Amino acid sequence: MIIDWLRAGKAPEARPRLSTRRRYAHAQPANNHSRHGCGRGNVWRYRRAELAAAMGEATRPQRPGIGVGVVVTSPAHPNCVLLGKRKGPIGAGTYQLPGGHLEFGESLAECAAREALEETALRLHNVRFASAVNSVCAAERYHYVTVLMKGEAEPGEEPRNCEPDKNEGWEWVKWDEFPPVEQLFWALRCLREQGYNPFTEDLDHLKGYTGSHQLE
Repeated sequence: MIIDWLRAGKAPEARPRLSTRRRYAHAQPANNHSRHGCGRGNVWRYRRAELAAAMGEATRPQRPGIGVGVVVTSPAHPNCVLLGKRKGPIGAGTYQLPGGHLEFGESLAECAAREALEETALRLHNVRFASAVNSVCAAERYHYVTVLMKGEAEPGEEPRNCEPDKNEGWEWVKWDEFPPVEQLFWALRCLREQGYNPFTEDLDHLKGYTGSHQLE
C-alpha cells in the first residue's frame, strides 16, 4: 500500500493518535483477559494489594507470635531449673525461662540452644521437646504460642546475665520450690499449670490439653 502511495505521489494519511488509556483498551482482547489470564479484574486486585501493603501493619490482622522457651537443668544443681526475672514493658518483675523468637528457617532445638547461649552464656546439650502452650492476655494485647524445649548445661558452666536490659539475673531454683504461678511470666505459668515435670521424659501433661489459657 505504501508503494502505491509513493507511485501516485501521495503521502500516507496520518493515523489518529490514541490516548494512553485508549491504546491500552484497544490492545486488550475482547474478553478482557491477557494471554496469561490476568484480566482487568486481576490488575485491580494487584493494585489493591499493593496499596494495602503500602499502608503498613495497620491493615494486617493480628496474629500470635511464635516463641521458644528453654527449660535448662544442670547436673551441678539437682532438681533445679534456671530462672530469671523480667525487665521491660510486658511482664516486668515476673520469673521467666530463657527464650525468644523463632527465627526464619531455624529448628526448635537450634533456637533453644541459640537463645540460651545469647542470654545466659550456657552451652546446652541433649536439647529436646518438652511442651507447647498457647498464652493469651487480652488486656496486654499479648498472644504467643510458645514451644518449650529442655536441655542440660555443659558440666562446670554457670550462667551469666548477658542481657541486663531485659533480665535482672539468673538463678537455679528447685522445681518444687517455685514462686507462685501469679509471679511467673505467662508461658512459664501455663507450663506449670499443665503439670509439666522437667525431670521425666513422658508427655502426660499434654493429654487433653486444648490450648485454652486465657490470662489476666
